[in-house]
Amino acid sequence: MLKRLFSIRNPKSEIRNRKSSTVFHSTLCILHSAFLSLGLSFYSCSEPSDSPIIVASTGTEVGAAVGADTTWRAAESPYLVVADLIVPESVTLTVEAGTEALFDAGTALIVHGRLMAVGTSAQLVVFTKSPNAVGWKGIICKNRDGVQSRLQYAKIAYAETGIACEGASPELVDCQITDNQTGILLDGSAARITHNLVQGNETGIAIANASYLAKPPTVSNNVITENALGVVVAAAVQLPIALSHNNIDGNYEYGLFIQGVCKVGSLGHQKDCDAVDATGNWWGDTGETAIAAQIFDRDDQPNTRRVVYVPYAVGSIPQAGPRNAD
Repeated sequence: MLKRLFSIRNPKSEIRNRKSSTVFHSTLCILHSAFLSLGLSFYSCSEPSDSPIIVASTGTEVGAAVGADTTWRAAESPYLVVADLIVPESVTLTVEAGTEALFDAGTALIVHGRLMAVGTSAQLVVFTKSPNAVGWKGIICKNRDGVQSRLQYAKIAYAETGIACEGASPELVDCQITDNQTGILLDGSAARITHNLVQGNETGIAIANASYLAKPPTVSNNVITENALGVVVAAAVQLPIALSHNNIDGNYEYGLFIQGVCKVGSLGHQKDCDAVDATGNWWGDTGETAIAAQIFDRDDQPNTRRVVYVPYAVGSIPQAGPRNAD
């Protein structure tokens, strides 16, 4: 069973109604626990039980393991996920445009194989909680074999972590990641995160444990707004992160937050403390004082990374966020 880290709430309504200091304190507590050991994943998974796949006569109720390549069709939607759904290695789950998957409380979609969920701007693929559930765990991508998943024109909502990339590097394009505790977790992931709307989450995007990757994740051309924290980067992440051409504005505490301190070498000097390159983003303002106030880095906490944000965009980036063409 997956380890539970967060309680489920409606992040958007809570963020707007609670005091700023309370949001900041509670969010930092969550992030401190999550990043305490960068080698520790956000979830601990066990294999599914021997229970068979549960399929109602309409083909809408599912759970346990997907035994072979499977397609979820819009005509048989919505799919009700009543137990953890496992996509094993060498198996592909394809989800058609216009399909809706509703998850019971505490359930997750765990991908060891491949998830292909490609909708259109008019017909999204939707992953969300079932009507009577408080929330669900989210999508967890764990495949590391080079056969990667793709989500395009999908919506992921009301999860503990909308999509957690644990060593896997899927493409997440033109999606809506809304109202989750953590929207996107990149844990040892070189995922390409582009043209998405990341809105109304406690933490929009969290980047951790990328030191062993051959290439860094790409986070570009996204709209990251109305989260408590827009983007969180662990200070010990060693590789450069492609964080550019995003609209990072309207977040309630910080647009970019550097979590933790850098490693200290045997001679007492800071290691792995290169600046985080966040140039080319729009921060909702053109005044450097106002932009700096949206960034938590070495100016706010010694022994952590500094963020370089100049040059910055002087206006909202029009191509950021989901594109409308089908």
